[in-house]
Amino acid sequence: MTVRSLSPLLRTRDPAALRRFLARALVFATLGVCAALLVSCSSSGKGLIPTGDAGPLQSDFEAVARRFAPALRLPLPGSGRLLALLRVTKSHRTPYDALMLQLHDRMKEDDAFQRESPQTAIDFSAGSTWLAFTDQVSHAAMSGQYQLEQTFLLPVDAMAQPDRSPLRILERIKGRRLV
Repeated sequence: MTVRSLSPLLRTRDPAALRRFLARALVFATLGVCAALLVSCSSSGKGLIPTGDAGPLQSDFEAVARRFAPALRLPLPGSGRLLALLRVTKSHRTPYDALMLQLHDRMKEDDAFQRESPQTAIDFSAGSTWLAFTDQVSHAAMSGQYQLEQTFLLPVDAMAQPDRSPLRILERIKGRRLV
C-alpha cells in the first residue's frame, strides 16, 4: 500500500473504515515487533530464545538435513516457473522451496525418524495465542483445527548468523546456490 493509496482512506468521512485500518496496522506492527524480538534474541544467547540446552524442542537442522540429503533431489531447471505458470503453485517455487518440501515429506514418511526423534506434545487451550521461531526446530500440528499462521520472511544476509539458516545449510550440503 502506498502513501498515495492511503490518501483517500485518511480523508474519508467513514470513521469505522479508519478504525478498521488503524486496528489492522496496529496488529501488523505488533506482529512485526514480536518477530524482530524473536530474531534479535535468537542469536544473542539471552532473552526469548535459549541457545543452550533447551530440552527436547531444540534440534539440529543441519543433522536432520544431512540425514535426509541423499533422498533430496534438486528439481529440473525451469520446473518451478512452469508450476507457477500452470498455477499448480501460487508462485515460483525455488530449488530451496522444493528441497524443504521434500525434507518435510521425508521426515513424515520415515518411521524410524518418527519413532526415534525426541518429541514433546504441547497443548494450547482453545482461543490461545502463541509465537514460535521454528526455523531450527522440526515441528508439527498433531491435532486441533482452525490455526492462523503468519510467516515473516527475513533476508538471510540480514541475519546475525546467516550460515546457520536452513537456506545456507542446504546450499552447503547440495554444493550450489538454491535461490
